[in-house]
Amino acid sequence: MQKSVKLFILVPLVGLFFAGCVDTRPLLPQINETEAFSYEKIYEQEYEEIKNSFPKTVVKWIQPANKKEACKIYVGFFEGYDRTLKDDFKVYWDGECKGGYADGLGREFEETKLTLLEQIGFYKNGMAEDYCIQKNDSGIDIRTIEGECVYGDNKPSYGVETRIKENPKDFSLDISYIYGQLNARYGPTLVTIVSPFMDKIGRIKSYPNYSYSITDSRNDEFDNINLLFEIQVIKDNQWKPNGFKFIIYKNDVLRGVELIDCIYKRDVALPQAYAKHWDEISNEILTAGNKALAAQEQTFIIKKKYIEKICKKSVKVTFMDNDKYRAICNEREEFARINAKIEEQIGKINIQKQQLRAQKIQQQEMQMRQMEVAAQQQQALAAQQQAYAADQANNIQRQRNSMMWFDNFQKNMQMQNLNNNLNNLIFLK
Repeated sequence: MQKSVKLFILVPLVGLFFAGCVDTRPLLPQINETEAFSYEKIYEQEYEEIKNSFPKTVVKWIQPANKKEACKIYVGFFEGYDRTLKDDFKVYWDGECKGGYADGLGREFEETKLTLLEQIGFYKNGMAEDYCIQKNDSGIDIRTIEGECVYGDNKPSYGVETRIKENPKDFSLDISYIYGQLNARYGPTLVTIVSPFMDKIGRIKSYPNYSYSITDSRNDEFDNINLLFEIQVIKDNQWKPNGFKFIIYKNDVLRGVELIDCIYKRDVALPQAYAKHWDEISNEILTAGNKALAAQEQTFIIKKKYIEKICKKSVKVTFMDNDKYRAICNEREEFARINAKIEEQIGKINIQKQQLRAQKIQQQEMQMRQMEVAAQQQQALAAQQQAYAADQANNIQRQRNSMMWFDNFQKNMQMQNLNNNLNNLIFLK
């Protein structure tokens, strides 16, 4: 299940900007570098002002409820959010103890009536060293993080977060993988977001007050956009685009847009330096993703050793239900069940895609027929115009012939009159 992340290929975006992309719209306002980076300067200043106002991490050393000897475990929380004060809060540890702290390979449990948090790792002085597996199970929404285990304020770690949510009403499944530089409370986080149910890939560099968002739709055959690069800010409790953004369409047309208060203002021509800036951000995110996948590999070793340790018939615990405790031993069966649901749901999505493709073909055929009818009508109109022009030319020629006949007639009459006059003059003489 965790290894599914590896199916997604990390493709660098370096050089994508302007490479083969043309902007066909004339006379766009040319944005200079100062203006192009003006929005980010504002957001960076806001970040500097607010980053020290966030609540700090408070550390408590909690004695596991199932241990009689001193065996403290690190529990961290933010100022004002002390979950350890709840009456139903309990900590358990199934490993060894040394020097009054949790030690060695084991699993830590934090339990309340509604939640169960687990962490597997090699512990020293009450904290997991280097790498660990964290799992938060609310019964419907399950989140697992595999990667580096880091303690303290704003210390980011590299890892892979798997989110699985099953809808109890229709038994549908929502699953996503978020991997990269995680847990940076004050920023930046650098993550890639993928899902087996989505053809799009999201890449985000995020601070508390703003984020750089890249949407990669190159594998989405139903989207006319290849890549979208935009800055987002919090507005009405939602992330919304604000500032300058790039759009690269599937026909290689490049578009620059400015939004103010999340409302379209104008199309613009953005400088090369701004595009290069986005390339650098993209590479930061891709590098963080590679480190996260490497860190995840280390957790597989830890988890394998832990399962070998506790998944024996002789191993039993008294601090929780043994079936619940040993559920980790049956993860392969659970992963098989989830994978079967994924395949079933992908099958339904593929049927929908086939229907969309058929609709697209019908629309294309209809457009072709309309174009053919329009072409035929154009040909008929051209033929009518040619016939009319020919008729008009014939009319003009007939008029010219008539005029020539009339002119000749008048000339003949004039000559005849002249001859008559001459004859009369001779007769009179």
